[in-house]
Amino acid sequence: MKIREPEYYSKFKCIADRCPDTCCRYWQDELNEGAFSTVCAHKNDSDFREVKVKGRRSNAVILPNKNGNCPFLEDSLLCGLYKKVGHENLPRTCRLYPRFINTFGGYEERGLSFSCPAAAELIFENKLNFNETINEEPITSFTDVDAESFKTVKEVRDYLIDCISCSDLPLNELVSAILVYAKNIQYNLEKGQFSSAINLRITENTEPFYYSKKLFNKTVSLHLRNSILRNEWKSTLISSSYEIGYEDVSSFKTWFNYSIYRYLIRCADELDFLSVIKAAILSYFLISRLGEDQRLYMQLYSKETEHNQRNIKRLFGFAERTKI
Repeated sequence: MKIREPEYYSKFKCIADRCPDTCCRYWQDELNEGAFSTVCAHKNDSDFREVKVKGRRSNAVILPNKNGNCPFLEDSLLCGLYKKVGHENLPRTCRLYPRFINTFGGYEERGLSFSCPAAAELIFENKLNFNETINEEPITSFTDVDAESFKTVKEVRDYLIDCISCSDLPLNELVSAILVYAKNIQYNLEKGQFSSAINLRITENTEPFYYSKKLFNKTVSLHLRNSILRNEWKSTLISSSYEIGYEDVSSFKTWFNYSIYRYLIRCADELDFLSVIKAAILSYFLISRLGEDQRLYMQLYSKETEHNQRNIKRLFGFAERTKI
């Protein structure tokens, strides 16, 4: 199997009790059958009287306690279950997070989610360069994705990441150029003109992108209708202001490249290419109006949006319907 991952991927290390926004809070942890048995074996221990499991076997989740914390989270902000069973026997989400994996048969891409503060620091401080390795793991699954479509989307995405990283265009001109390019790519993909899509190049556009107040209000409204983990996030959205923006081309490049590395490869199968591009742009311009600390608000946005399938599906649907 061929594996691709950012150079910084292997540098990630959980900072556990030093984390300013622990992943053991607010979420319901999904359990596979093995993790279900492990949790049930310990949920009646004297240390874990608040542990409640909803569902059975592979459809079960660990419910947060009355404070919104995972019931295995100790006052020290360390995991009590980890102490008892070790890392390899934790639920899959706990073992994997904040890593994400996209697998297509014999090809696998790995990355880190912006929702984790320690991962966000690595993403923000490092360029998106990649390592590729081949390991001896047997291929246990196959994909129905058309090979030519997959190859095209991957090449276009990689070109886009390189081009954005090296661009010296001002932000609004860069966004405009990206949108024109993405619309042309979408047209060629729909027509099955894969070689034409690969040969397209980003060019400067004479009309800079304009982020309107109407578009801002619609984007805020979308996120207020999402499933929200924390009241603080709702307050942040409500208090955001179109008039006060902290737009920065370097921060945009970081968020945009992260987003398209994570999601654009799926356009070979389930997603619309242009919608993913627009979702990355719309989410950044919202983030830029949440506050001055771009890294912090990218992390908070990711935690509230990217780990709920309904939320992320609604974001891509909104981007597909919205003209920009």
